[in-house]
Amino acid sequence: MSKNKFFFKVPKTVDDTTWKAIVLAIPLPEIVDGMKWIDRKILETSVPNKKNKRGETQNLARQAGTGKRDETLLGSFERGIDVREMPPKLINEEGHLSLYGGYGRSVIFEELQYKVWVYDIYEYDESTRNELQTNNLEVLEDAAISDNGSAKSKPAEKSDYVGLLVKRIQDHQWDRNQMQLWFDSIEHCLTKRQVVEYITAAIRKESAIGRIEWYKEHEINQIVKNFDPNMTILNTTDCENGNTQRFIRTSMSMMRSYINSKGVTQEYCLWNSQAVSHQEIDDANVAAESIMNNFVDTCVDFVSAMAKYQTKPCVPSKVVYQKIGGQSLVGEIVDYPALDF
Repeated sequence: MSKNKFFFKVPKTVDDTTWKAIVLAIPLPEIVDGMKWIDRKILETSVPNKKNKRGETQNLARQAGTGKRDETLLGSFERGIDVREMPPKLINEEGHLSLYGGYGRSVIFEELQYKVWVYDIYEYDESTRNELQTNNLEVLEDAAISDNGSAKSKPAEKSDYVGLLVKRIQDHQWDRNQMQLWFDSIEHCLTKRQVVEYITAAIRKESAIGRIEWYKEHEINQIVKNFDPNMTILNTTDCENGNTQRFIRTSMSMMRSYINSKGVTQEYCLWNSQAVSHQEIDDANVAAESIMNNFVDTCVDFVSAMAKYQTKPCVPSKVVYQKIGGQSLVGEIVDYPALDF
C-alpha cells in the first residue's frame, strides 16, 4: 500500500495476493436497474471488449465520443488504485464481457501500461427493470449514462442525454412527464433547470427529424470555409425572439474588416442550430437581417451623438474591491482605478 491509505500500488499479475486487500477495501457493488451483479473479478485489462458480441461500439452513453482526456484523472491513476472508487463495469452477455462503464479508464490503463485491474461484472435481470425499461438495450443505455453521472466521473454531455431521450421519444412516444421520471431513475449531477432544458431540447430535436437537417458547429465551419473562408458565420437561433448576442459577438470583427477593406460590404452566411420547421428557419433569418440593420442604424446614431455632445460615451468609474489586505474593504464599491499605493 502507498503512503496514502486510499491508494494501492497496481499489482502486475492477476494472482498477486495484494488483490485480496484491495477488493475488500472497495465499496460494495452498485445496484443497477435491470441488472444483477454477479462477480468482482481481477482480469487482464485486455479482456473487456469495447465492442459487444455483435461488433457494435458499446459506449452507448457517449453520443459524441469521450472528448478531451482529463489530465486530473490520469494523475489519479498514476498514484495507483483508489479504493474509494468503484471498478469499471462489464456486462456478461453469454460469456461475452463488454465494457459499459469505464471507457476513459481503459485508455489510461493502456497509457500507464497497467496489465490487470479489478472489474464488477453484471448480467441482465428482467425482474429488476424499472417501469421505463422495456428491453436490455435500454437497461444498458441507462446503466452507461448513470455511470457517467456521478460527480467523480467525467460527466456526460448535453448531447448524450438528449440523444438517448430522442430515441425514447421515437420508440415509446415519451412525453415530458416520462422524461422527467427517466432523469429521476438515473444518476446524474444536473440541476433542475438543466433537466428541463435537456427535455425541451430532446423534444425539439425529435420534432426536427425529417424536416430540418441539424449540423454541429464544426460541420458548419468546414462547409463555409470550403465555400469562402472570408465569410462570417452567424447562428440565427432565437433571433426571432430578440436574441442579439450571437451577432453582437461578431460585430467588432465585422467593423474592423469593413474599415480595413476600405468599405467592402461584409458578407454573412446564416444557419440555425435548433429550428424545427421551415417557417422557423425563415423567421429566424429575417429577424437576423433586422438585427444587423438595427445595429448599423444604432452605430450611425451613436457616432452622430458623440459628434453632437462631445463627451466620452462610456468610462469605468467604480470597481468592486477584491484585494484582500488592501486599503479598502473587500466587497465595497470604490472609485476606479482603486490602486493601492
